[in-house]
Amino acid sequence: MVGGGSIFWNKPLAEKNIIIAKRMKGKVMISYDNHPRVKRACKGLKFKKINHTYILNKRTNNKGKPVTELLITNF
Repeated sequence: MVGGGSIFWNKPLAEKNIIIAKRMKGKVMISYDNHPRVKRACKGLKFKKINHTYILNKRTNNKGKPVTELLITNF
């Protein structure tokens, strides 16, 4: 599953994905922005911070936007 960032946070959809992730017997991996509400919603799952650069919408200086995301797993 790939989640949306804080700009695209769709609470009902995000919560549904997180509930499914917590109930699944297999391995699950979700990516969301590093935001307190994401951490609260995913309580009980494991987190790893990933630093990367968004490059699809480059700024005018031709550099991407550096961001930190959470890689959320149930394993």
